Amino acid sequence: MAVKGVAPFATFLIVGPTCFFLGILFALFPYDYHVLWTTPAVSDITIDPRDVYFALQENHLKFLHASPPLISRILHIVIGTGLLGFLMKLYKPSEANMLFDGASLVLYMCGITVYIANIVKGLRTVTAGAYGGQDADAGPRDETYIGREDSLRVLAASNTILALVLVGILVLQAGQWYAQRKEAEEMEEMDKAREEKRKAQQAVGDMSVYSSDPSWADVEPLPTDEGGANPLAAIAYSEEYGEAMSYLRAVMAADENSTRALNLTKHLIGLNPAHYTVWLYRARILFTLQCDLAQELAWLNKIALEHQKNYQIWHHRNQIVNMRNTSDGETDFIAQMFDLDAKNYHVWSYRQWLVQRFDLWDQGELEFTEVMLRKDVRNNSAWNHRWYVINGREMEGVPGVSDRDIREREIAFTKAALATAPQNRSAWNYLRGIQRHSDIALQDLKPIAETYADLSSPGNIRSSHALDLLAEILALEKETAADAYQMLDLLAQTYDPVRINYWKYRQSLLDDPLGSSSVQTAV
Repeated sequence: MAVKGVAPFATFLIVGPTCFFLGILFALFPYDYHVLWTTPAVSDITIDPRDVYFALQENHLKFLHASPPLISRILHIVIGTGLLGFLMKLYKPSEANMLFDGASLVLYMCGITVYIANIVKGLRTVTAGAYGGQDADAGPRDETYIGREDSLRVLAASNTILALVLVGILVLQAGQWYAQRKEAEEMEEMDKAREEKRKAQQAVGDMSVYSSDPSWADVEPLPTDEGGANPLAAIAYSEEYGEAMSYLRAVMAADENSTRALNLTKHLIGLNPAHYTVWLYRARILFTLQCDLAQELAWLNKIALEHQKNYQIWHHRNQIVNMRNTSDGETDFIAQMFDLDAKNYHVWSYRQWLVQRFDLWDQGELEFTEVMLRKDVRNNSAWNHRWYVINGREMEGVPGVSDRDIREREIAFTKAALATAPQNRSAWNYLRGIQRHSDIALQDLKPIAETYADLSSPGNIRSSHALDLLAEILALEKETAADAYQMLDLLAQTYDPVRINYWKYRQSLLDDPLGSSSVQTAV
């Protein structure tokens, strides 16, 4: 699958020279192999096998260096062709370019460096026979002399390194091709899905072209006025969306409540699910026409599963369920939503409304929060919902954690949760909430905090939140203020240095006669 633009041609300019030089290196490999790794025996035992293969490589390299000047010019043109390919691909860099082509260019430049520094220089040395940088008749060699065999080995090793570099370039280019191919396939699938969705909408009456539909012939569309014929900053609507909105304005201006207007809202929601005006208008039509609200919920379920964080959907659901005056099936659908995202704020808010609206306080809500917290004890939304279920009816005279039995049950539940995750901020906040909304003193939480923050072993603090709570408790008494100061210092220096200024502020309150009362307010 081809990629648009010059990328295929530029890739060819890179891959072509790379393969060309790999072919040359492959032809050299039989000579390099016997010099670098294995030296087979020869029939004449009086001859050192290494001399034979070193001589073969040396003669071959001399032959290469003696090639006509045209050959070297062609090689340099091929090198330049590869650089041109990189220039074309990186002219307007993208993320994929920087990753694949950028790395390929680095390897390509490494290959050029090896070619110039080792191979070209080595060919000249071999041809001149001036190993070690001296002429053959220059007299005694110094101790830094690099002999004939070592020089030939360096050349053979340089060829191997260059081959590996070129293979790396091919691998990176192949990876880029594969990534672009997969991306193009995904885009094609998305286009097909959008087209199928559009056709499905048309099949149920969601027309994409209203001006040519006889059933809309009596409606004069009201286009958006964005500042005349040539607006300064026109919003980039699609033609389909712009036309649909112009007809929506017309039917809303006429206060029309009809089936065709209902279908129009369905079409627009498919184009823009966050358009709250369309949702409000749709609800009004549904109630006016006394439509089947169960059918509306079935359609709404699909939209909600596709657009999980769209709060307009949940307000619309609130209206529909409130009008139906039953919560049948709602908790099952909420469970589906939580399977996708157990911390979806909109779903949790809707569940609170559902509990309050249909008096579901004692209909398994506490058990539900326990299930959710067993799945993820750090789910702050589940902790919040548990608090709401227990304390949400205090205004009606139903006791929450102020009741002793409920309070002890919730403290025991929280302690069990802390045992599994001592650093869970949600559970510690819940524990503090129990204390502040009941008649127990802050000091009563000291044994729980000491379980996870033992000052006698500062290196074994299991929870910074326990350390914070214990510091607050100890700050209440002048005799233990020094211990509180030490705990706040541990938080500032070791366990929570990000908020060092806050912990220093807490320490400063210890010198204030009213500091202990101020600390609790600050937290």
